[in-house]
Amino acid sequence: MRALLALFLDIALLRRGPQDVPASRLLAGLALAAYTLAGFGLLAVTMPLPTAAAQTVLDVVLLAAFMRLMLASPRLRSRFLQAFTACTGTGALFALVALPLAFWPHPASLDSTEALLPALLYLGLLGWSVVVMGHILRHALSITRGLGLVYAFVYLVVSVLAMIALFPQVS
Repeated sequence: MRALLALFLDIALLRRGPQDVPASRLLAGLALAAYTLAGFGLLAVTMPLPTAAAQTVLDVVLLAAFMRLMLASPRLRSRFLQAFTACTGTGALFALVALPLAFWPHPASLDSTEALLPALLYLGLLGWSVVVMGHILRHALSITRGLGLVYAFVYLVVSVLAMIALFPQVS
C-alpha cells in the first residue's frame, strides 16, 4: 500500500509516469474506488448528498470517456489501464489534499484577505492537477509536454461546462 501511495505521489510530483503503474484491473479498480470516494467526500462537504453523488458519477464517466477517447487509436489502447489508473490515483490524492480547504470558513463570513488564502490554495491545487494530467497524457500519448497540457486544460473546461450545464443550481 505504501509503495502505491509513493507511486501516485511520484506521478503527482512529475517524477514518474503512467508507464510505471502496473497494468492491473484490480489496481485500476482500487484507484477508481479511492478517486470516487475522495471526490464524493470533497463534494459532500459543500452540497447535498444526492447532488454530490450525481456530480461524482458524472466526473468518473467524463474522465473515463476522455481517457478512452484520447487513447482510442489501436497503437495506444493498451495504455488506457495504466493512464486511467494514474489519473484516478493522483486524482484521489488531490481530493484528499483539497479536503481541508472545503472545511475552511465560507468566504462570505471572512474579510477579503482571509477569503483570499483558501481561494489561492485551491486555485494552485487545481492548476497543479492540470499539470499532472498533462504529464500523464504526455507519456500515455507520446506527445509534447505542451500538447499534454493543452489536452488536460481542454478536459478541465469540458468537465466544468458539463457540471454547469447539468447542475446549474449548484453555485
